[in-house]
Amino acid sequence: MKGIFTLLLLIVTISLFGQDRKAKKILDQVSEIYDSYDNVEVKIKMSVAFPGEETITDNVSIIQEGKKFVFAHPDQTMYCDGTDLWVYIPSQNEVQINDYEIDEESDYMISPRDLLKQYKSGKYEYQLLSKTKTTAEIEFKPLDLDSEYSKYRISFDTNLKQISNVVAFGKDGSRVSLAVTDLIHDQEYSDSYFNFDLKKNPSVIVEDLRL
Repeated sequence: MKGIFTLLLLIVTISLFGQDRKAKKILDQVSEIYDSYDNVEVKIKMSVAFPGEETITDNVSIIQEGKKFVFAHPDQTMYCDGTDLWVYIPSQNEVQINDYEIDEESDYMISPRDLLKQYKSGKYEYQLLSKTKTTAEIEFKPLDLDSEYSKYRISFDTNLKQISNVVAFGKDGSRVSLAVTDLIHDQEYSDSYFNFDLKKNPSVIVEDLRL
């Protein structure tokens, strides 16, 4: 889960090294659209494949508003109000609370908006692989040789100017595919929406790991 969540939470200073101007134009246009939203809700079909093993497919969702987010996966749900990160694990009837601190320049990606920030980080070289009237595919390669992924391929709907699919290629032969099935934006969410509600889960075991 750690590697997958890092990818998801990898979710937007350009390095001239390895920069593809045609790719950058598309990324600028899509990034501008996502940045104009007050919040986004993205539904994703996630497939994880390891060599010689059966592909695992799950439906996940991400709601992000600024630094606040809710990430829902069948195995766990993460709530963040921008200060605290709550990780609820239903199978263990447990919620872990951590301080939420994130470097804006990190590879921590929570939504398409955050994902798009990576092309401005200077940590990747990227190029346009293909383009039609309605689609485009851009490949990213991390400059960090210690990265667990060798490359990412991001597909775009160029009419809607949205990400449609992300595929991450692991150095261990694994492959993670994130297909966007729905995206809505500028909804109204209360501040409490981004907090785990202990009143609704009175029997849950609380492990407070905050400093």
